[in-house]
Amino acid sequence: MYRLRFLKIFAAAFLLPFAAYAQSDSAAVVAEEPVVVVSTSADSAYVSGIKVEPADEDSSATEGKSYVYQGAYISADIFNPIASAFNGGRFQFEVMADVSLWHKLFPAIEYGMMFYNPTSTDYSYSTNGFFFRLGAGYNLINNKPNRKYDHAVILGARYAVGNVNYTLSNATVHDNYWGTDDVVNASALNATVGWVEFVVLVRVQLYKGLFMGLGVRLQTFPHIYGADINYPAFVPGFGAYSEGTTNWSYNISFAYRFPYKKNTIKIEND
Repeated sequence: MYRLRFLKIFAAAFLLPFAAYAQSDSAAVVAEEPVVVVSTSADSAYVSGIKVEPADEDSSATEGKSYVYQGAYISADIFNPIASAFNGGRFQFEVMADVSLWHKLFPAIEYGMMFYNPTSTDYSYSTNGFFFRLGAGYNLINNKPNRKYDHAVILGARYAVGNVNYTLSNATVHDNYWGTDDVVNASALNATVGWVEFVVLVRVQLYKGLFMGLGVRLQTFPHIYGADINYPAFVPGFGAYSEGTTNWSYNISFAYRFPYKKNTIKIEND
């Protein structure tokens, strides 16, 4: 660094007499060549106002600017509505909203509803309710400011709560001791169930703001709120319920991302 500064000062001192001579001679003779003015700074030399960098220094730098807010997504699941044609009378749908922060962190909220009326010759059981989930995920890939596409593989967790109303009628219970059959009817039963989910979501950008996602969920640690001794057979958003149950669920969704201020790549040549 000291050697470089010495060379700059030496060059400036070498050119100064020529600059002074040109200025003194311009009073009698009209100069055909432009006046050269040389000045120096700690790291650069200026000739006629033009900054000259040392040959062994790289003056170009590429910088990326990444905004915190990277867009909001609204998703709708299509897997469960289609599967309702094959799962014995259960219809469920859900929507999700999540926000991209740095394209790394994705806070999310999800909401859905379920209607279940299984067909049986022995009894009549029906249930309906809603559920919501809160949580966040972290994108494992493609999270640099200069990315071309917004694909993502998101690993996350949710806490979910489902509320269910259910009825049971014409259920026959056989008493082996007495050898009798009793008919059980229960109406207007309600339960609130909570559980934890671990989620893997693969999201692919199809075109501009249109995305498609594939999600896999591990649902575990179910627990009932309150001292209700009536346990629902099926919980919205969770599935078949019993104490200590672990379920798997799947989602295929389409998402729309609202426009946002995109990342910029700034190239400076000083």
